[in-house]
Amino acid sequence: AHDYAVALAKVDFPPASRVIALEGQATALIYMQAAAGLGKLATPVIADTPPVRQAAVLAAMAQGYPTYLTQEVEGIAEHYSFSGEGPLVRVWPRSQANPGAPRHLVAQPFVDGALHLVGYDLEWLAEAGGPALRVAFYWRPTTQLTQVYKLSLRLMAGDVVLRQEDRYPLRLVAPTTSWAPGETVRDVHYLKTPVTATPQTTHLRV
Repeated sequence: AHDYAVALAKVDFPPASRVIALEGQATALIYMQAAAGLGKLATPVIADTPPVRQAAVLAAMAQGYPTYLTQEVEGIAEHYSFSGEGPLVRVWPRSQANPGAPRHLVAQPFVDGALHLVGYDLEWLAEAGGPALRVAFYWRPTTQLTQVYKLSLRLMAGDVVLRQEDRYPLRLVAPTTSWAPGETVRDVHYLKTPVTATPQTTHLRV
């Protein structure tokens, strides 16, 4: 919980940002603002039910606030664009997402060329709850995707699977069927690692 609160509050928030969250998540941000001076440019908005979350997104975007989500919000995927920002998902006007540039460029096609992995970021973290990996994928669909795809993340030591987790991109805020063709989507994941794992002995298979 502490690691989540720190990661949430360390997002590089623009001024007047709004973080639409469950009460416990909002409390974590408020605590880090007061205790560590982190995330002070963000205002938490408590929205514990789906209709309240949806209304909060519509209101924040209508007023031009940089808007962030802690989890999925029904009914918004086709109306906006999105990018992963630490443990949050930022909401952008449709086809106007600015996810930045990946540290590592690749050219890996998926789904018969309908979806491309164009880059990634990979960082080893020393967290209070143990070591972890933060990985960001930069996806670019070339056409409208017709299926909802999921990632399988496998932390490997040689041929041995140390940890496996299957996850949806963007925390299911926007399924792959809603992604705008030609737009780059940054998708961030955190993966806890065994204490014995090192960059020299471990690799991530996706």
